[in-house]
Amino acid sequence: MFGRLRDTRAAASRRLDARTADAAAARLLLSSQVAGTLMSLRACRLILDLKREDIASRQRDLVLTRRRVELGFAAPVDASRSLSGVSDAQVGLVSQDESCVKGLDALVGLTGLSASEIETRLRSPASPPKLTNYEGSTFPKPPAATLTLPALVLARHPGVIAAEREVAATYAEIGVARANRLPIFNLTAALSGNWISASGTTIAFLGWSLIPTLSAPLFDGGAGAAQVDAATARYLAALASLNTTLRNTTQDIEDALTEQAHASERLAAAQRSRDAYQATFDATESQWRAGAIDVFQLEDTRRQREAADETAVDAARASVQAWVDIVRASGNAATFSTTPTEPD
Repeated sequence: MFGRLRDTRAAASRRLDARTADAAAARLLLSSQVAGTLMSLRACRLILDLKREDIASRQRDLVLTRRRVELGFAAPVDASRSLSGVSDAQVGLVSQDESCVKGLDALVGLTGLSASEIETRLRSPASPPKLTNYEGSTFPKPPAATLTLPALVLARHPGVIAAEREVAATYAEIGVARANRLPIFNLTAALSGNWISASGTTIAFLGWSLIPTLSAPLFDGGAGAAQVDAATARYLAALASLNTTLRNTTQDIEDALTEQAHASERLAAAQRSRDAYQATFDATESQWRAGAIDVFQLEDTRRQREAADETAVDAARASVQAWVDIVRASGNAATFSTTPTEPD
C-alpha cells in the first residue's frame, strides 16, 4: 500500500513538473514571437521613414524638373517621368504603412496591450535614425554568439524537461500498475473497533488480526497484467517522445547558430552595398542637377539605392531575429551572459 502510494505521488509530481515545463516553453515561445514581431514592426517603420524621405527628395527633383521644362532646358517627358516616380513612391508609402499597421495589430494580439500602450513603449526617438547605421536608435544590438553551445543546454530546455518528466511519470505508473496486483493492507480497518489493554494480549491480537485485512482480487481476467502492459507501453512511448524532442531541439539550435553566423555576414555585406549605392546616387544626382545626364538615369539609380536601403534594413532585422531564435531554440535566455542592448 505504501509503495503504491509512493509511486502514485511520484507519478503525479513528475507530471506536475512536466506541465510546469510546458508552461515555461509556452512563455518562451510567446516571448520569441513578441520579439520577432517587434523587430518586424521596427523594420517596417524604418522603411516607412526611408520612403517618406525618398518622396520628399523626388518632390524636390520634380520642382527642379518642371522649372527646367519651363526654361526649355528639359523635355516635357522628363517632368512626366518625375511625376510618375513621385506617384509610384506614394503608392508604395501607403502599402508600407498598411503593413506597419498590421504589424502593430499583431503585437496587440500577442501582448494583450492596447495600441496606444504599445505606441507609448515604442515611441520614436526625437531625432530620425541615421540611414547609414541601421542598428542605431532602431534595432538593439545582439551580442556576439559563438557557433557552438554546450550540450548541457538541452537539459535546461523546457521542452526537453517536460518530455523527461513525462518519462519519469510513466515509469512510476508501471510501479503503480504492478502494485495494484498485490494484496492491499488497510491499517485503519484492522485497528477500528479494537482496544489496547494491559492484559498482555494486544500484540498477539494484532498479529493474527492483520491477516484478514489483506485483500487482493482472486481472479481479474488478466486486467492487472493488461494495466502493467499499458503502463509499460506508455513509458516506451514517452521515452520515444523524449528522443524525438532531443533530436528536434538539437537541430533547432544548430539551425539557429547557422542563421546567426550568416545573418552577421549578410548585415555587413548589405551595409557595404547600401553605402556604395548611396554614394552612386549622390554622384548621379549631382550630375543630373548639372545637366550632364537625363532624369531616366537618375530614377534608375534612385531605385537601386532604395532597394539597397530595404535590403540593409531587413538584414539588420534578421540579425536580431537570429539571436532571438538562438534563445528560443536553446530554451533558456540565461544561456547567454549578455542580452541585446538598446543602442545609445
